[in-house]
Amino acid sequence: MSTEDKKQEERLPVALCGCGCGRETKISPKTCTSKGWIKGHPRNFIQGHHMGSGLNHPRWKGGRKNINGRSTQYSMILLPEHPRNKGRYVYEHILIAEKALGKYLPEGAVVHHIDENGLNNSPNNLVICQDGNYHKLLHQRMRRRSQNGN
Repeated sequence: MSTEDKKQEERLPVALCGCGCGRETKISPKTCTSKGWIKGHPRNFIQGHHMGSGLNHPRWKGGRKNINGRSTQYSMILLPEHPRNKGRYVYEHILIAEKALGKYLPEGAVVHHIDENGLNNSPNNLVICQDGNYHKLLHQRMRRRSQNGN
């Protein structure tokens, strides 16, 4: 490398990634207005850092998310190490039932919401059913009761 190349390299501006990671960004090889790049100037972010991840992500909700079930929404909590996780998340009603029980739910156990509102996870609204068949029976009884009034 010639001395002129070294001098030019030394004159290149240096910038730190805008996400706060402390790493230096690359020099932009071309101008791209949609990405905010200017040829010969440092980029604002290392690729992928502008969104952050986890706590730094602009849409981070504290490890919680709501999903749509068959007839209602359910709240899920990020717990990748839990044995009942579904893609690193566990249904909140399962965690609350396990806390009341003092241990993990037995294999095949299902948690029923009495008021059929999947977001109402108060302990007095949850019933632990030994299996899916008993859970279906509870729903059949509730349907009959709403039809007859008994």
